[in-house]
Amino acid sequence: KSTVPTQPSAQALSRAGVVALFSASTPERVFAWTVTAVEVTDRSAEVLSACQCYAACLLAAVRGATAPGLLEDAHDLLRAHGSATAIALCERMLQERGSPPVSHDAAADPRTVLRWIVALLLEGGDFRESLLRVVNCGGDADIHGAIFGQLSGALHGAEAIPKAWRRAILRRDLLQQYADRLLVAALAPRS
Repeated sequence: KSTVPTQPSAQALSRAGVVALFSASTPERVFAWTVTAVEVTDRSAEVLSACQCYAACLLAAVRGATAPGLLEDAHDLLRAHGSATAIALCERMLQERGSPPVSHDAAADPRTVLRWIVALLLEGGDFRESLLRVVNCGGDADIHGAIFGQLSGALHGAEAIPKAWRRAILRRDLLQQYADRLLVAALAPRS
């Protein structure tokens, strides 16, 4: 039985996020490596454009973008390094700012999922309440929660997560060690 999804899935976004963060020191690689990582399971234009747009949002956030300027900074990165379809998606998100998708279909394509999650982040709500909205929609709740967490963390840092949640993380020290090692590797110059 094939494990390849018949419909585009938002799962690729979470993979794209890790790749984007790892290659953040070199924007050209962020977009090239994101596409390479995602194409392993899905080559659809919908998925590739959503993943590049998501990578641009993450890169903009780790470079210091604030929530109000996130999409503009992501758009600038995409214009320099992204595909035309990713640029178009980001432009749509810029136009929709202030009027996000009214309802979220938990089984929606990655572009819709990304538009909805970014809209929630730009509303500026509490991390806990926003994350609960994301995961309580059903569908790929774990994937959607991971995408929200990656982007929210890049924008606001770990301090946005409720203290009780941070304290309850199992093997927190081990995770912190891996995160630190990933950061060192991400910032290392590559030829």
